[in-house]
Amino acid sequence: SEVGEREGRFGESGVRLDVQLKSTTRATESDTHIGYDLDVATYNALRATTYTPRVLTVLILPADDAEWVAQSEARLEVRRAMYWASFRGRPAVPNRRTVRVWIPRDQLF
Repeated sequence: SEVGEREGRFGESGVRLDVQLKSTTRATESDTHIGYDLDVATYNALRATTYTPRVLTVLILPADDAEWVAQSEARLEVRRAMYWASFRGRPAVPNRRTVRVWIPRDQLF
């Protein structure tokens, strides 16, 4: 939810975005896209036309889980990158279990 200031107070503006968070160490990577196998039920929920927009975010993590997060009092660092995509209005797929979705690498979240 977006938060803004109005009459000296902070509160929700009414603008919302629903985010489906996923993470993986096994994405398919090309120079221009990230491939991720998404379950069909989630794909269908994300492609539905809803009042509140929905996006998928995929956090690509290093293979070694010891490298995923670094934390100190000065900072919190999550390694690699997170990408986002909207599937609103996309067609249904004949798949029953999963669908490979492709997210442009320039859509960093």
